[in-house]
Amino acid sequence: MSGGLPQALPCRLARDRRGATIIEFALLLPVMLLMLFSLFDLCFQVYVQSVLTGAVQRAGRDLTLEGGTPASIDAIHARVEDMVQAVMPQATVRHEQKSYSSFSTMAPERFIDANNNHIRDPGECFDDVNRNGIWDSDPAISTIGGPNDITVYTARVTYSQPFPLIPIGNFLSNDVALSSTTVFKNQPFGTQTVSPVQQICS
Repeated sequence: MSGGLPQALPCRLARDRRGATIIEFALLLPVMLLMLFSLFDLCFQVYVQSVLTGAVQRAGRDLTLEGGTPASIDAIHARVEDMVQAVMPQATVRHEQKSYSSFSTMAPERFIDANNNHIRDPGECFDDVNRNGIWDSDPAISTIGGPNDITVYTARVTYSQPFPLIPIGNFLSNDVALSSTTVFKNQPFGTQTVSPVQQICS
């Protein structure tokens, strides 16, 4: 009997399944936690994006009514920051705005393509829409604009993920970058200033 014990022990150990669940759970737990925290980060990112979009849409409505005075612009920017930082206090918010005199000017400045290469080359005449003396692919002016102008307002938000396990959207960084843009036409709270378009050949 005792002589067969060493041979029977390995067989009994091989058939013993007690504790196997603990080992399996230990193997699966890191994967489950990784998926859970990543899902939380993704859902939170969607939530912050929705808050940002709502704040930008409200800012657009306010800007059309309150005009482009420095005080009103600063107040509207502050409201956007307050709404975003209410859900993510560590978020940084950057504001960008540009304006056009009309929807038709929201395109590269027209030029005479003398050599038909579809590229504006030096010396080819162009319409200086924004009156800065050079050809622009985007002839916007970096302001809110005046009465009846078309304004494009963008807010950009950056924050660190609450659970930085898997960077979402950027595999080399735990920072999340979100943005939202709205386009609106200013109310006619005054007389729109539209200067004649000058053609420049240089």
